Amino acid sequence: MMAGDSGQNSPKLKRHRGSSEGTSTPCPRLIVIGAGFAGLSAARTILSARDQVEVIVLEASDAVGGRARSGKLPGGDPVELGATWFHGIHGNPLYEIAVWEGLVNDLRGDPALRKHHINWKVEFVRPGQSSLLGGKLREVAEDALDVYQEGAMELSADDPPTDASVGAFMRRKFDEAMSSRAFGSAEELSVFAEGWLFREKQQCAFDGFFTPDDVATIFPWEFESLDGPNMPVPGGLQNIATSLSKSLDVRFNHRVSCIEWGSGGVNVTCDNGVELEADNVLITVSIGVLQANPGLFKPPLPEWKRVALSAVRLGVADKIFLEFDVDPDAAGAPAAGGQSGSDRETAAENDACAAAGAVHTELRKFEDPWNLGRRGATPAEALDSTAARVTAPVTQPGVDSGGAAGHGGDHGGHGGGGGA
Repeated sequence: MMAGDSGQNSPKLKRHRGSSEGTSTPCPRLIVIGAGFAGLSAARTILSARDQVEVIVLEASDAVGGRARSGKLPGGDPVELGATWFHGIHGNPLYEIAVWEGLVNDLRGDPALRKHHINWKVEFVRPGQSSLLGGKLREVAEDALDVYQEGAMELSADDPPTDASVGAFMRRKFDEAMSSRAFGSAEELSVFAEGWLFREKQQCAFDGFFTPDDVATIFPWEFESLDGPNMPVPGGLQNIATSLSKSLDVRFNHRVSCIEWGSGGVNVTCDNGVELEADNVLITVSIGVLQANPGLFKPPLPEWKRVALSAVRLGVADKIFLEFDVDPDAAGAPAAGGQSGSDRETAAENDACAAAGAVHTELRKFEDPWNLGRRGATPAEALDSTAARVTAPVTQPGVDSGGAAGHGGDHGGHGGGGGA
């Protein structure tokens, strides 16, 4: 969002006029609000496109990265508090930046990482019960998940459905499934419905929306699946943002409280008392930040923009990290997903996101229907070999490779979820 364009009743502000270094030539100034990946990328792009322009990045917090934020558990193990993964490494611009900046080794030619396999093991527990479903009831529950998945795949087809929303489309698929099945008992019917509701809530958690009724059927078209594994970022995603910011004028703890804009330029006021003038302002903060600060702009934004802004609903994606005093495997307990040692030996390739050395368990808790969807453990030998490739010290031509490598987002027996 740009501020600084002329408006009918906009005040005439004093246009900022800086000077090029060593000259008196006017130098335009741009203020970028927000030091997340959008703000940092915009600042770098503008600076690379013009020889004489001053770009200042204002960040409310004390670090770059936006929702890419690294932290540590009480025991000292690193975790990703926000965005976590490289979702595919082939054609992924973020991965290309990390390779270019020398933060990761380029694994795109590694044949062992070209395929991505997850051994999912899902157990079903009905509300208020503690025993796992088995027999016919388990088959019914699995059928519900399969039918839901088929419907979800239809949304990504070349000829998407014309229903008003994802919710409307999936309700139609549910009605079709119910009418085409002859359930042997009322309990089977209930299990099918509960399984469907679990899968729907799981999809909401995956995609970050509150309800499918909020999402248009073209939603899946906004995403592109990239080849390669989902991988944690050695050292954390925030490291990439830090690298991108090195050449920029980033000013931390500058929370913007007012943007006064008009035909003559922009005045920006921060909570810490700093006031800046600029020719234009580029706003890269999230929709949520803008919604929480309706008085940010003076004069207010045009009504059509305010209406559009208020109409956007935000989904919720929470992350839970568990830190164990004792490794569950070392204590003789079954691995995540309830697999025994023999099961782990027969599990084939697993995904590289466990490469930091941990059994990775995703926990999703809902108040009703199903509450278990757990990932199988990684065979020790497969995990070790994958970890060696993913977290190996970054090497560059002519550079000593003896430096220490960072760790991935989830490791050491700690569970974490969330996508980039």
